[in-house]
Amino acid sequence: MWLTCKTRALIATFVAMFGAFVSQTVASDDAEEDWISAFGWLQTGQRLAMDEHWPLALGSYMEAHRKMKQMRAEHSGYEEEMVDYRIEKLEEEIAAAGEMLAGGDRELMVKFVDFAESFETGLEQRFDNRFIEAMNTLDVARALLDEIIFENPEEYQDAVAPQYELLQSSLSWLDSQINFRERERQQRTAFVGDGVDWGTTQYVKAADLPSDGETVLISGTLFPGFKAAEEPGEAAGLDDEMQLPGKAGEKEAVSSIPGFRMNSKQREVPELPEGIDEE
Repeated sequence: MWLTCKTRALIATFVAMFGAFVSQTVASDDAEEDWISAFGWLQTGQRLAMDEHWPLALGSYMEAHRKMKQMRAEHSGYEEEMVDYRIEKLEEEIAAAGEMLAGGDRELMVKFVDFAESFETGLEQRFDNRFIEAMNTLDVARALLDEIIFENPEEYQDAVAPQYELLQSSLSWLDSQINFRERERQQRTAFVGDGVDWGTTQYVKAADLPSDGETVLISGTLFPGFKAAEEPGEAAGLDDEMQLPGKAGEKEAVSSIPGFRMNSKQREVPELPEGIDEE
């Protein structure tokens, strides 16, 4: 079936608008999976067209057209005649649906194309085990679909219900996988200590803690009042009156440099050695 000049111009306009999507995504290694995905969007478009949801139908046709052209480029030997036939028929359906758009429908159609492209990209990331990226991409897709439903909840909520259910299912699965992997990672993490058993608070419960105003007895050995002196019989940092018990009136002789006071507790300045005059 030959296309009119007007139809060809309309198709060229839509392809130019969304041609960048083809270069931004990568087809899977399985041509059969790509074909099933593309044909699914074709059937979605036909269902939406039967209900006269033309902006959404056109967006579905655009996604099917994008995926089929991408598949033909990536898997050139896969059912070439069938793929070429479907691409040609899609271009006719795109032109027909485009002529049915009313004022303001183009923006809604663009938003649905964005949703479809984000949804497909998120699935590709999911099956490539890039779970966090897939979660973020599908969150964007859900936000776009919520905006579409908000435009006309009575009509669009039922119209996109299959896509919304698939989207929610993928998000739930990704959430469970991400949380499971995080728990597994934490369990595999080994703590390497310094060899000293400092105890643990793992089994301490709220009831084990002292309540407000309760008297708690703590052993004084946990908090010593001073550090033991390096020399026997001498306490570091204490006044003369607080020296540890020893022989009464005895103090060890301390060598000193003339004119230098050994510490703040020293009461007398030692005499100068013979031969040194005091200035």
